[in-house]
Amino acid sequence: MKRSAVLKWISNDLKKSFELARCQRRNWIRPERNYSIRRQCRLASVSRSVIYYKPVPESGENLKFMRLIDEQYLHHPEFGSPRMTDRLREQGYSC
Repeated sequence: MKRSAVLKWISNDLKKSFELARCQRRNWIRPERNYSIRRQCRLASVSRSVIYYKPVPESGENLKFMRLIDEQYLHHPEFGSPRMTDRLREQGYSC
């Protein structure tokens, strides 16, 4: 076996045995460090978009629709999205 193949195999084996959750690896990345964000993300095996993403809270209207859909699903789990939409429209909601 070639040396590079052996190193690659050992590297992959170590990655699997020491793999941490993405949220833990994301916490390693700090903009104030000497390395660029790009390099820190590459070393931590984290996508840069994870660093820059800011979650958007759900709107009140969207939460209301999710609750209505959940209630309807409990009564009729066989409904797909078209029938679920029809049922909401019958109840007077525009969706």
